[in-house]
Amino acid sequence: MLDNEKFAFVAGIVEGEGTFSLSRSIDQKQGKHYTSFHPQIIIVNNNLQLLEFCQDVVGGTIYEKQEPKGSYPFHGKVFDLRIFGQRKVLDAIANLLPFLVSKKREAELLYEYCQSRINSPAKQPYTQREKEIYRVLCGMHNKGRALHRS
Repeated sequence: MLDNEKFAFVAGIVEGEGTFSLSRSIDQKQGKHYTSFHPQIIIVNNNLQLLEFCQDVVGGTIYEKQEPKGSYPFHGKVFDLRIFGQRKVLDAIANLLPFLVSKKREAELLYEYCQSRINSPAKQPYTQREKEIYRVLCGMHNKGRALHRS
């Protein structure tokens, strides 16, 4: 399989089983409140062999997830492949972007965020645009959630 074919295949898996996101962590030190954002690409699936193939193509680390309470017994083990770190996420997106359709905008936003952080000095405060990217990505991930609430 050619590299472009591999990237196209993984892009298809990400379209159906993955997400491009910025996770947020809050740390309180000496009475001060610090927020930090962490770019990541996550693919969740119960087929370990599939995730290992994706890992060979785009990198990342595979984790076995805890089975959620109340889950159906036939789901079996669930794994997730996580790519994190600005440069690793940037490289993965650069390779997947030409093949994405429905998650292309998410990938473009995360790419823009990573580019911005890589090009800014260390410990630089987050720009308004970087905070906006976080809010937009959160909104994209929450779409349709209200439909599933009881």
